[in-house]
Amino acid sequence: DEAWSIGKGAGSVSVDPSSLSLEEGGEAGESTLTVTGDGVITAISSADDVATVEVDGTTVTVTPVAEGSATITVTLAASDHDTGDTATISVTVAAAESP
Repeated sequence: DEAWSIGKGAGSVSVDPSSLSLEEGGEAGESTLTVTGDGVITAISSADDVATVEVDGTTVTVTPVAEGSATITVTLAASDHDTGDTATISVTVAAAESP
């Protein structure tokens, strides 16, 4: 008897753009995901006090909170069929301009 197995496909996730420059208290920024695979997508901010993040479908929305820098890590979880992957978005939030 010959043993055989079916390997998992290569899951991948990428972001465009991979860096965002936002303003404190200003408009949220968006990055678009390109995903291969059927794993669950999550995103976390390295600094929730600087920028928060939400994922909706293939859109990552980053909301500026305060001046500083944060890294958003987007993770495609491994599934029964595909391997996982990660991508990052560098976020810089500038101080709000005074009127």
